[in-house]
Amino acid sequence: MKLKINICICDDDKISLDRVEDFLNRFFADKCNYSMASFQNGEDLLNYCEKNCPDVVFLDIDMPAMTGFEVAERLQMIKKNVLIIFITSYEDKVYQSWEYQPFWFVRKNHIEDLNIVLPKLFAKMEQE
Repeated sequence: MKLKINICICDDDKISLDRVEDFLNRFFADKCNYSMASFQNGEDLLNYCEKNCPDVVFLDIDMPAMTGFEVAERLQMIKKNVLIIFITSYEDKVYQSWEYQPFWFVRKNHIEDLNIVLPKLFAKMEQE
């Protein structure tokens, strides 16, 4: 039986959102059954997560209205074991992100690092 993964992406920048979505589609297409939902703000993501608990969330840190850190805090109240991968242009935020125990941290200007992160994520999810 193939692994089933529920994925969410949240980034206020549509170009970044599309790039991450493209990476994920290419990586997961032949590996497992997966569903993917994309959002351009934290409030919409959290509303979705109230009814559809994701296994993993790719989350921008710097967003208007609600930061990725605020979203992560609320998200972890909804589902404690959700895996969070922060995606941001601000490298100095990596240390602040550890408060939320993310699975990984990817810089937007090095989005190709998802090629390193995704196999690790997939292996972890297969173990669980």
